[in-house]
Amino acid sequence: MITSRPQKNLQTAREYYRQHLAQGEYYSEGRKATGHWFGKGAARLGLDPGAPVTEQQFSRLCENQDPVTGGQLTVRRRQKDRRVLYDFAVSAPKSVSVMALVEGDQRLIAAHDEAARVALSEMEHVAATRVGRGGQDGERTTREIVAAVFRHDTSRALDPQLHTHFVVFNATWDPAEERWKALQTFHMFDRMTFYTEVYRSELATRIRALGYELRHTDNGFEIAGVPAEIIEQFSKRRRAILEAEPGAIADINARRRQKLKKAVKQSTTAEARAAAEQALRDFVPITRLTNAGRSNLAHSTRAAKTDSLTAEEVLALQRAQLSDEEHAALCRLMSAEKPPAQSMPAPTISPAEAIAYARDHHFERQSVVEVHDLMKTALAYSRGSATLGELEAELAHRPEFLRVEDELTTTEMLQSEQQLIGLVNRGVDRCRPLNARFVGAGSLTGEQQAALRMILSSPDRVIGLRGGAGTGKTTLLGELVRGIEERQSVTVLAPTTAGVESLRKAGLSRAATVQRFLADEDFRQETLGQVLLVDEAGLLSTKDLVALVEHLERGGRLVLSGDTRQHTGIEAGDALRLLEERSALRVAGVHTIRRQVKREYRDAIAELAKGNGLEGLTRLERLGAVVEMPEPDRYAVLATQYVASLKANKSALIVSPTWREIEAVTVEVRDRLKAEGLLGSNETKMTVHHGLKWTRAQKRDMRNYRKGLVLSFHRSTRNFASGEWGDVVHVGQEAIEVQKPNGKKFQVTKKQAECFEVAEPQPLFVATGERLLIQGNRKADGLFNGQLATVKSVQPDGRIELKDGRTMTADFRAFTHGYCVTSHASQGRTVDHVYVAMNSTSWQATHRNQFYVSTSRGREQVQVYTDDLEFLRSAVRRSAARLSASEMLESRRVAQRVNPEQRQRVRTRLAV
Repeated sequence: MITSRPQKNLQTAREYYRQHLAQGEYYSEGRKATGHWFGKGAARLGLDPGAPVTEQQFSRLCENQDPVTGGQLTVRRRQKDRRVLYDFAVSAPKSVSVMALVEGDQRLIAAHDEAARVALSEMEHVAATRVGRGGQDGERTTREIVAAVFRHDTSRALDPQLHTHFVVFNATWDPAEERWKALQTFHMFDRMTFYTEVYRSELATRIRALGYELRHTDNGFEIAGVPAEIIEQFSKRRRAILEAEPGAIADINARRRQKLKKAVKQSTTAEARAAAEQALRDFVPITRLTNAGRSNLAHSTRAAKTDSLTAEEVLALQRAQLSDEEHAALCRLMSAEKPPAQSMPAPTISPAEAIAYARDHHFERQSVVEVHDLMKTALAYSRGSATLGELEAELAHRPEFLRVEDELTTTEMLQSEQQLIGLVNRGVDRCRPLNARFVGAGSLTGEQQAALRMILSSPDRVIGLRGGAGTGKTTLLGELVRGIEERQSVTVLAPTTAGVESLRKAGLSRAATVQRFLADEDFRQETLGQVLLVDEAGLLSTKDLVALVEHLERGGRLVLSGDTRQHTGIEAGDALRLLEERSALRVAGVHTIRRQVKREYRDAIAELAKGNGLEGLTRLERLGAVVEMPEPDRYAVLATQYVASLKANKSALIVSPTWREIEAVTVEVRDRLKAEGLLGSNETKMTVHHGLKWTRAQKRDMRNYRKGLVLSFHRSTRNFASGEWGDVVHVGQEAIEVQKPNGKKFQVTKKQAECFEVAEPQPLFVATGERLLIQGNRKADGLFNGQLATVKSVQPDGRIELKDGRTMTADFRAFTHGYCVTSHASQGRTVDHVYVAMNSTSWQATHRNQFYVSTSRGREQVQVYTDDLEFLRSAVRRSAARLSASEMLESRRVAQRVNPEQRQRVRTRLAV
């Protein structure tokens, strides 16, 4: 894998060269490592690729000087917070390190070197610099880096660890301005997983060519025949970190408590002392480390360098950890003898098969895909069988792809979008008004009455209704249904089961999911000629909306109600936004927000609803609703505030963009609830099913399965009814064996991938008073995905009695804690107080749409907690709208599927 770390301290950068890079190893002060230069930028400076790195050259580049002449390199010489260099470390799988370094297979070292070189060459292709002249504010690709390369072969624990440091200096040549400038590395860091897959693919291909077999792992691959026990034996650093974590947590809690005691003693006023004493009484210890905490722990647990051992002594120490039988078995792996089968043999996968898999995987959920994302998936799928050059050559002549620069779509996706737009446009002015004379209830506002009249008077086959969060759209829908039903029947649909339940609670009893409607031919026949009203239509995929509009060709009307500024669906295509922006769809709208009680709060949400993310955040800041605070104190304060809301008899919800942060928040909330006596002290450890959200392509790949996973069926098959589940007990090449809770076993094939979801068993502690989020459907028991429920009791046989009278049977395990939920799960909910947790590590999941949905759930109060306010300001500027195929092709001429430069790169790779 490839990891990265920037370095801002000049002195530390210099010492890094002397004490680590050039030193070579952790065990011998006298053993030197000679690095070599890499990159087109290095060659431009007169540093021939492959030539040795001297300390003077390294030091001069750290100081922003020409390594040969000593003259100033880039124009700017900022000293404070200047990024001196970036350290990219490429690490081989542990089994490769064992075979190469302990058993002495030098061929594997050469394979690692070449694979790392190919990966970093790819990274160099996206090197860029900032463009600021003439009022511009952007980047220019330079494709040149200056890098020093050092290969090492041990860890501080003296385990074999083959890894290479590519030290990239903060300088690149701008050909347009003809000068050296600072290096922009955004795309390098953004595509790190792609470069990791390039390295793994190149390495795996070379290893297989040497006669080794590979076995698939969750994090890449290992050499088949190297036992897991040996890999664990030589992974002492990881074990040391895991063993040290409990002590580190205890130390942090002790320091936090001591800090509070000190605050009590140093208080200068009675009020300050009272506040400090209260904080000490309310103290809740942390129970887990954050990512930053684990990083610090990894650094603090590093063993001291040992400079008294020779290389031969270290090798003898490593080999002494293997038995004679283990050593003999590893030696046989290097011979012509086949290794013992330890897993499913790795199939040979062609470039065509890999590209097809990546296409199916990505375009199930996206209309436009970045080329490097497609390649990353294809590389991982074909690991050891196809190289990046072969995959690019395959992509170049595939007729189903349309490419503009670094983005791809498919002809099928484009045709679906154009078909949808055409179907809607053909229905304009083709129908009679639904009920133009209807007058809505007097409780409707003037804006709501106008929207109602527009829809009921519309002559179009497809009509839109846009209603933002908290605008009273559900009330309006009730009146709309009443108005239509005076003339004809209405069927109300929603994309989610939770949405259907909300509609039914609002009095719209004839409601069903879109999925049920599309899957049930009898249901569709019953609704011929009726009006279909779809709520939360912004969650519809292009494929599903095309199917709904096609249904109208046999008669009927369609009303699409939704808000494209909130979340979109999982599957490909922001279909409602596509229609609003690119078709003749006429849309009625309600914009006045009614949910928020306080004007200042309401005004902030109104700005977010308009798409003004930064202005909305600024208004929340003025309201005092945004708190910047580091971990772990932030979660403790948030939990205290949340519990205070519950004690004040206010409904409350915490929203966060990622499950990692949700788990951290939940730990603090449960501890706080226990301290307040709001959660039972006796907990029951239960096993729940955490959905992995695999695509259909992933579910068809038998290599992804392992014993212990769970298949949860949402569509009936020959052996499983909808709602049933079973444990994976055996994985074959064409099918998997699944065991039901009653012990019966059945075969499930890849052809049934449409019928089930894949989940992973996880422990969950449940107590009386627990708040749970239902994540599956059990219609017979009134349990539906997205519901929140409170535990009354947990029975010895595994049943959970809920306070509302329902029962979760022992075989229903699709739930988790419900104190903190994702913004997707919060959409459509309303509470008195909403709390939002936004960590800067969740960049990809944080954007304006997510922030709008999260903050708009509250009636009376919102409080946002973040560790980095600047990160949040940047995030709310970004829209989550996914590019459509039509948008990708509209503003730019379709480029050749592979331009001349790209074609030459393909030829070069194939030649290598």
